[in-house]
Amino acid sequence: MGYPMTWQRFVNRNRLKEGDYDGTKDGSIAGDLRRLESDSLDSGEVCEAIAADTGLDKASIIAVLKKWFAI
Repeated sequence: MGYPMTWQRFVNRNRLKEGDYDGTKDGSIAGDLRRLESDSLDSGEVCEAIAADTGLDKASIIAVLKKWFAI
């Protein structure tokens, strides 16, 4: 079956590691991924929502998300 599909493997496999909004479809996807990464690591609404749903503290959630995006 191969290696597990981690976040970084998905990004690298689809050549989305670099790029930002540039008017192309790939640029839009890459830009959206950069925004998803930064918004997910923001300690504001996203982490507060996860904390409320799980009962975990925001610091733990941020640590897990940083690890996920780094794998």
